[in-house]
Amino acid sequence: MVECPVRGCPHSVERQRIVFRRESRSLCPEHAIYISPSTYEHADYRDNLLASDPSDHDLLRRILAVKRETNRLGRERSEDALTFNVFRTVERVGALDAIVSDLGDEPESGANPSYWSFSLDAGGTHPLLAAARAAFGEGNGRGTEPDLLIETRRTLFVIEAKLGAANLTMPSNPASLDAYRTAAGAWYDAVFRSEPAVLARQLKLYQPMRLWLLGSWMANEARKRLVLVSLTPGRCEQDIEARFAPHIDSTDARVFLRCTWEGIRERIRALDRPELGALVGCLEHKTLGFDGAGRLRLAFGPTAAA
Repeated sequence: MVECPVRGCPHSVERQRIVFRRESRSLCPEHAIYISPSTYEHADYRDNLLASDPSDHDLLRRILAVKRETNRLGRERSEDALTFNVFRTVERVGALDAIVSDLGDEPESGANPSYWSFSLDAGGTHPLLAAARAAFGEGNGRGTEPDLLIETRRTLFVIEAKLGAANLTMPSNPASLDAYRTAAGAWYDAVFRSEPAVLARQLKLYQPMRLWLLGSWMANEARKRLVLVSLTPGRCEQDIEARFAPHIDSTDARVFLRCTWEGIRERIRALDRPELGALVGCLEHKTLGFDGAGRLRLAFGPTAAA
């Protein structure tokens, strides 16, 4: 048997094995949480979100109508739920300019986010991303989908958020690498120093490669600076800049950087806004599954450098 993760809950459920399943025998009847020995999932994904305003749920409903993967927002380990919780909350209180100014180390204004490529202004895929997908020959259902695009008056931020997974991705179709190399007037050669096969197959950095390729093209089209951000827990991917940076052509107008969730938390804390207190608490107590003794593990360290 496995106990419900809610403190003080007396319910235990039958232990799941091998594969996580949403089954009635694994559901806490009081808190509507599916429980396994390693993690848990809310039966209603909205219980995993800080957003409670009807406009937030309407935005998410519209996003989920076009987003490729939608079935994990209720999970404890959902990177998508974490991303939406943090950036949507910051956006709603008018603090997004301050956060991205810190991220890019330049003053920013007019920050306009698109979650998982959905632009509220356009009512669908962000026009720049749609154009980039077409320029590089990406087909329907397989196009590059950043976790977050934030466009300011001078910068395009492309953010790839990780919680437990690593930046280790390879192409399912190696032949696609040739298309990326030659598309859009061979834009690849203008922004990379290494062959696609080195990044995508040897180093397994296929996802960052595509984000840098399309992101730099989009920023160039918009005549803006690109800041590509790898957002991870402090203990994870500490070498991502050392692994990726030597293979890209960085300039003042094209920047790649790693940021931690702990750093984001401390930036939010420093704003000293009462309406952000719940978000800071969420990031302080965010969990990442159970350890071998059945205790919940904290996802983030106590400091930005943890």
